[in-house]
Amino acid sequence: MGVMISRVLWVVLAAAWFAPGALAAAEWVERSDEHARALIEVQARFSPEMATSLGMARFDREVADLGPELDERRRDALNEAMRQLQAELLNERDPNVRQDLMLMIDATRRQIEGIDIHGRHLLPFVDAPALVFRGVQALLQGGCRKRAALLRRNGWSATSGCTTRPTKRASRFSPRRARASRRAWTSRT
Repeated sequence: MGVMISRVLWVVLAAAWFAPGALAAAEWVERSDEHARALIEVQARFSPEMATSLGMARFDREVADLGPELDERRRDALNEAMRQLQAELLNERDPNVRQDLMLMIDATRRQIEGIDIHGRHLLPFVDAPALVFRGVQALLQGGCRKRAALLRRNGWSATSGCTTRPTKRASRFSPRRARASRRAWTSRT
């Protein structure tokens, strides 16, 4: 549920971010975009791969924040962003901007609820291979950002302690040993 709400929030925010190029530029659209940018910045701090997939090149070198107390930090950052949006809503007079602010506040509230529900009912789990795949895929789609993909990969390996070279332990496993092990196992039965 939390992932779905997060994706919906990203779509709403991306539409608010990129819509001005397609629509006639109006003052209210620009003001609404400023509010959306502030919320996107909060989201991008914790999930730069998603921001990269939205075309935000300045997050190309960033990697996902998987540090301790992640849910609490995300919740705090989203609560702060929601308070700022609510303060802007109180001062806003344009009905179009007010509507956008209400949508962003509701989406943020739902995302915070999703974080809470996820924390109560599910075990902490990160699908690291999928996270890496989606992050690199977003960089390689354009074709001109391959260097950023390499830098992001280095960031993942630096933060996770992973290496790109096989270790001695990994090199001990070979197809020859696997066949010998399989023969030994089948001869027991």
